[in-house]
Amino acid sequence: MTLHRELGIVEGRGSLTIFPALLIFVAILFVAAFLRLHTQHVSTRTPDEQIYIADATRIAASGVKAVSHLVSQYNQDRQFWVYPPPTRIGFTFVVAAAMKMTGGSAEHCAVWISFASSLVTVLLTGLLGWHVFSRWIGLISMAFVSASPLDLTLARRAWQDSFVAVLGLALLCFCVGATTGRHRRLWLGAFWIVGLWFLLVKESALIIYFFLTLWLFLDAWRKERGWPSMIATAAVPALLVLLAFVALAWVSGGANQFLRVYPHMAQSVHWNDYVFSYQVGPWYSFPLGLWVLSPATVFLCACAIAFVFLRIDSLGVTLELGNDALGVAIALSLFLGAGLVAATLPEGYKCLRYVSVLQPVVDVLAAVFLIYLLRRLRTFLNLWPVWMAVGIVVVTLVCLADYNRFRRYVVRGNLDDLAIIRVVDQAFVSDLKPSVSREITAKEALEAGKLTGSFTETPESLLALSVDFYGRGSYDESIAAAAKALRKRPDYAEAWNNIGAAYNALYRFAEGAQACEKAIELKPDFPLAHRNLAFARKKLAEKNGR
Repeated sequence: MTLHRELGIVEGRGSLTIFPALLIFVAILFVAAFLRLHTQHVSTRTPDEQIYIADATRIAASGVKAVSHLVSQYNQDRQFWVYPPPTRIGFTFVVAAAMKMTGGSAEHCAVWISFASSLVTVLLTGLLGWHVFSRWIGLISMAFVSASPLDLTLARRAWQDSFVAVLGLALLCFCVGATTGRHRRLWLGAFWIVGLWFLLVKESALIIYFFLTLWLFLDAWRKERGWPSMIATAAVPALLVLLAFVALAWVSGGANQFLRVYPHMAQSVHWNDYVFSYQVGPWYSFPLGLWVLSPATVFLCACAIAFVFLRIDSLGVTLELGNDALGVAIALSLFLGAGLVAATLPEGYKCLRYVSVLQPVVDVLAAVFLIYLLRRLRTFLNLWPVWMAVGIVVVTLVCLADYNRFRRYVVRGNLDDLAIIRVVDQAFVSDLKPSVSREITAKEALEAGKLTGSFTETPESLLALSVDFYGRGSYDESIAAAAKALRKRPDYAEAWNNIGAAYNALYRFAEGAQACEKAIELKPDFPLAHRNLAFARKKLAEKNGR
C-alpha cells in the first residue's frame, strides 16, 4: 500500500491515472532541465562564487589538510571575513571530489552540482506533493518550481545555496515520511545520515535542522507520549550536531581555530558596505522579495496558509484529505513561517539565497490552494474537462510569467545576486515602460542625445531616461532628467529617489540624503529610498568622523 493510499486520498473524477501522470512528470522534469541548461552561461562570477571555486581548487590539489590552512588564513586576514568561510566543507568537498573524478575545473563542477541539485529539487517537490496530497498537486508544484526565478538563478551559479536547498528538501521529505508513512526507522535513518552532511554545508543549515527535528520530536510526543522514544528523537540529532562540530574542528586545525571563524563573520556585518547597502531592510523583506520574483505562487501560498489555519475543514473536505495530509499541510505552513522569521531576525542577511530551501514549500502550498479552487469550481461547473483545462491554462500562465521575470531581471538585467534590495531595484528598473507617443525608447532617445526631443515627455519617460543615464554613469544627466520629471509631477517620489541615488554616486551625500528624505515624505513605504537615505547618512557620519 502506497503512502498516497495510506493518507486516505481518493482520486475523484478528472484525476490522472498513473501512466499519463508519469508521462507528465517526466515531461516537466525534461522542461526544467532544458530551462536550466538554456540559461546556464553567465559572463562573470561573484566574489562569493570565486571563494568557493578557489577553496575547492586548493582542496582538490592538497586534500583535507588544505582546509586548516584556509581557516588559518581566514582568521588572520580581516579582508576575508566578508566572504564565505572555508568551513563549508559539505559543499567544497563535493566540488573537489567532482574535480577529481571528471578532471574539470572547480567552476565547471560547482555549476553542474548546482544544476543537478536544482533538478533534484524539482523532482523531490513533485514527489512530496504527489504522495502527500494528490498527483495533480505534485505535478503542479513541480511545474511551479521548474519555472521559479529563485531556483533558476541558483542553478546557474557556483554558490552552495542550490545544494543547501536540495539537502534541506530531502530532510523535509524524510521528516514527512517518518511522521506519516510506514518504516519510521528507515525514514529517520535517512534523515540522520543526510542531516549530518547537511550540517557541514552551511552554518544556517543548523536552523533548518532544528525546525525539522522539532517536528519529529512533537510528532513522537503526540503519537507515543513515551519518554524513551522522545529522548531518542532528540538525542540522536544532538549527537549528530556534536559529530559535525568535531569534524569541522578537526579539518580546521583545532576547535580554537574553528570557533574563531564565526565571531569574525559576525563582526564583518558591521563594516561590510555590500551588506549595509543591499542586505538590510524592513521585517517584510523576504515576503516582498519572494513576491517580486513569483507573485502568483506567493499569493496562492498565502491563501493556502490562511485556509490551513482558518478553514482547514473546508480544505480537507474539498480535497478529500486524510488527517495525516492535513497535518503535513499545517506543518509545512509552520515550517515556512518559522523559516522566514528566523531569516528575518539577524541584521544584514536580507538575501533570498538564504531561504532557498523554502521555495519548494511555497510551491507545494500554492498548488494545494490552486487545486482547492479548481475543486470548488467543479461544484458549480460539473464538466471536469472544462475545469481541468482552466487549471492547465492557469499553471501555464503562472510558469510563463515567472520564467519571463527570470529572463528580464536575472538574465537580461545581469542580476548577479539575490539580495532583496537588488531584486526589488532590478524589478523596478525592468518594469519601467515609458509612455511615449511614438515608437522610441528611453535608450534610443539617450543615444540620439535627445533630452528634450520630439517624443512626448511624460514623467514616466523622463524617469526611465534618468534610470538609463544612471546606469551609464552619467549622474548629472540623471539628476537633470529626474528634475524635469518633477517639474511635470512634483509629488513623484521615484524621481526624488533617483536624484538621491545620483547625488550619492557623486559623493554629494548631504544633497542625496535631502532628496531621499523628500521621497520618503511623499511615499513612506519606499524601500529603495530608505536604503539610499541610510547609505547617505552612513557616509556623512564617516566623513564627519563619527
